[in-house]
This record gives sequence, C-alpha cells and structure tokens, in this order.
Amino acid sequence: MHIKKVILVCALMMVTLGGCAASRSIGGNFENYKETFLGTIHLEAGKASGKVSGVISPGGTQCTGTMSRDRSNNFVDSKCDQDAGTVSLSCQDGRRLLATWAADDCYSGYGRGADQNGNKLEIWYDKSVGLVQGQVATMDARKAGFPSLPPLAKSGSTLPPKGGGSGTGSGFFITDDGHFVTNHHVVKDAVRISVRTPDGKWRPARLLREDPSNDLAIGTIDSPSYSLPLGVARDIRRGDDLVVLGYPQPQSQGQEQKAVFGRINSVNGLGDDVRYFQMDAPIQSGNSGGPVINLFGEVIGVATLSLVRDVGGRERITDVHYAAKPAYLMPLVRAEGIQSDVRLSGRGRKMSMADIAERLKDGVVLIFVEK
Repeated sequence: MHIKKVILVCALMMVTLGGCAASRSIGGNFENYKETFLGTIHLEAGKASGKVSGVISPGGTQCTGTMSRDRSNNFVDSKCDQDAGTVSLSCQDGRRLLATWAADDCYSGYGRGADQNGNKLEIWYDKSVGLVQGQVATMDARKAGFPSLPPLAKSGSTLPPKGGGSGTGSGFFITDDGHFVTNHHVVKDAVRISVRTPDGKWRPARLLREDPSNDLAIGTIDSPSYSLPLGVARDIRRGDDLVVLGYPQPQSQGQEQKAVFGRINSVNGLGDDVRYFQMDAPIQSGNSGGPVINLFGEVIGVATLSLVRDVGGRERITDVHYAAKPAYLMPLVRAEGIQSDVRLSGRGRKMSMADIAERLKDGVVLIFVEK
C-alpha cells in the first residue's frame, strides 16, 4: 500500500521541526557502548527535510546526512505531535546510521535505529541546544567505563550516495540465500535499498527484477535467510482466514514486526481485477510488499493497496484492502532462475494465527529505500 500526501510549502516545516530555515539540536546514544552523538538539524525553507551534521564522541568522527519527514501516514498537518520520519547519516569512518523518529511535540522528538552492523542507537532532538548538550554530557559521564564500538564489518560499509527522498515497506524471503519479494512501488526509483534482517542488522540489497504492471519486484541480499513457501494453484475462497506480517508506519509505530488478521472478502480485486483478491485485514502504509499467509503457513498474497476516501479534505483508510496473487509473481521467479518452495496451497496441517505470526516472523523484513 502506498498512500502519498505531499505538501511542499513553508508551512509544512513549521510543524514538528518548527518553522522555515530553523534549526534543532540532536543527540544520540549507542546502547551498550560509550559513544554518543551531538549535532544540529539545519532545516531548509520550503522543504520537507533538513540537513544533519554532527560528531560521534569520543574520537570526533564527523557525520552528515538528512532528517526526512514522512507524510504517507495520513497524519493531520496541524497536529505536529503526531509527526514522524527518518534520520540517515553517513560518517567519515564508513559508518552509516539509520533511525526512525516520532515527535513528542512541535519542538522535540525521539527515535531509535542502528548502524549497518546492527549496533543499536537512540536519538532525540529539541529546540534547546543547552538541553541536548547537557543530556549528551550526562550520558558521556555515565558511560565512561563502557566498551568502544566494535570495528565495522567490511560488507555494507560503503553504499551509494543518498538521494532526495526515502520510504519504507515490507518484504519476505522466498529462498534461503537472500532472495526477497516486495511491491514495485516500494522500490521504484530507488538509489539505495537497505533491508533489516531478523538479527536487527541493516544490509544492502540489490534489485533483480521488476514488474510494474503487477506491482511486484524481487531483490536479494548477501546473507542466509528464512524462506516462506508460496501457495499457488488452488482457488482461494471467500471467508478463508489469513495473517499479514509486516512493518506498518515504522516511523511512528516502531520497528517491531506487526501481525494483523482477517478474511478474504472477494476472490478478485478492485474492478474485478483477477490479479488481486480483497481482504479485510487492516494493512497500513508500510505493509506494502509483506506476505499474506493462510492457516497452512503458505504465502497466498502480497499486501499491495488499500482504498481511501476523502473526509473533509483529508484521506481516511477504509476497511477494503487488496493483495496480489502469487501466480503473477511466478514469471519473475522463473526469469531470475530462482528455486523457491512453490506448493499447492491448502495442503498440510493448519496452524493457529498466533503460531503463524511467531513461526514465520524471521522470513519477513523491513525495507528502507532512498531515492
């Protein structure tokens, strides 16, 4: 699902990050290690993102990047305490920091993330420079006896330059050697794709095949993975139970994987489109590309879109949602020569929804895209 509402005016920057051409102080703390971060967010007039610069201490490692603001979540513009977005930083030692944030009020906020090796990081920002500096100084004193950050692993330390925007989505593995599926609209025009694997590490990904007409794509990472079976070649039925796993709105809801539950409402999609089926599982922005799973533990769909309606000039998500059928994924799988677990759906032993959410969670990933 991909819901966009772009407002590139100066007033947009007046919420959460507080006005045009303003600045905020930003602090950071690596969990379990002595290093902290202190910097400044430089907001540009009329733009929905700001430049970030700062230093990791001890060591004085310089880092620069952007703080972007995600408006795909249907937040009301006037309620800046509901705002959210992403911070992406590249440091001179090759370290990359990626975190999602949510506003506490119109002048401050908090977020969590990690570097490319999975070392966890918390960040916070505030209009008061002295407040943030004091918090970082207190953290430095408290962590004096902590170990230093371990050296960076070579893989994933150098990535292409960051583009002008970002977004998130979900995906799932279809092989044990890193091949994953997502929606085409999640990775469209991507300059860089990063995948957060179940071990908490962000890994660079490559896009292999795209099918814009069916809104499907296949990518890969250089890492072992837990694959999910594709269930095809059996007619789905109205009333069949299903589970959707994914990462809706990670900027505000957090990076913990979410599970939603529902039933198939129609065997065809919008306008009787045979490529999709309709369901009532309440997917949201960020669920795009995630697996729709039956009670046999088989992927029977790829979460793709939701209907929205206009209420007083504002978009609201309805309870009408659609998933792409795996049969339309198979041409991409065959073209890439991928050997995946494809089976007749509806075979084997049924599981509870709770068991499915727990047992199959390691096959589902959070995708971060820079454009």
